[in-house]
Amino acid sequence: MEKEKQLCISHQAHAQRIFDLFKFLPNRFGFGSLWWVDEELWKEKIPRYDSQSTRKAHPGLSIRQTPLVSPYEAIPFLHGTSKKGGKSIMVHGLSKDENHTSYFGRIKSPIFIGLEFVLKKVHPNKKKPQLNHDEQKALHAWLKEKGLS
Repeated sequence: MEKEKQLCISHQAHAQRIFDLFKFLPNRFGFGSLWWVDEELWKEKIPRYDSQSTRKAHPGLSIRQTPLVSPYEAIPFLHGTSKKGGKSIMVHGLSKDENHTSYFGRIKSPIFIGLEFVLKKVHPNKKKPQLNHDEQKALHAWLKEKGLS
C-alpha cells in the first residue's frame, strides 16, 4: 500500500512538471495551432487507421478553445491529410510546396492526446505554426456545423 501511495504521488508530481512546462511553450496547443503528430500515435488513437503507413508523422490541428488548467487534460486534435474528402478545413502552406493543400476533418472525431504523449510524440510545425484568420473562421464554422463547439 505504501509503495502504491508513493507511485501515485510520484505520478502526480510528474504530471504537474509536464503541465508547468506547457506554460512556457509557444502557442501552447491553443485553437488553430498546427503540429506534426507521430504516425505511431495516430495509429494507436484512430480505429482502422492505415496500419501499413510508414510515414513519420501527419499534421495535427488543435481545436482546444480554452487554456489548459490541469495536467490531466487532453488536447483535441483533428488529423490532417492531403486527400480531400467531404467538407473539411483547407489549409495551405504546411509543407515546402506553398501550393500544397492539407485537409482537416475527414476524420470528424477529434483525437484527444494527453500531455504525457504531447511532449514525446507531438512536434511544432515550424513551417506554419498557426492557422491564418480565414482558416480559423472556416474552422469555427466547421466545428459549429459538426456540433463540436
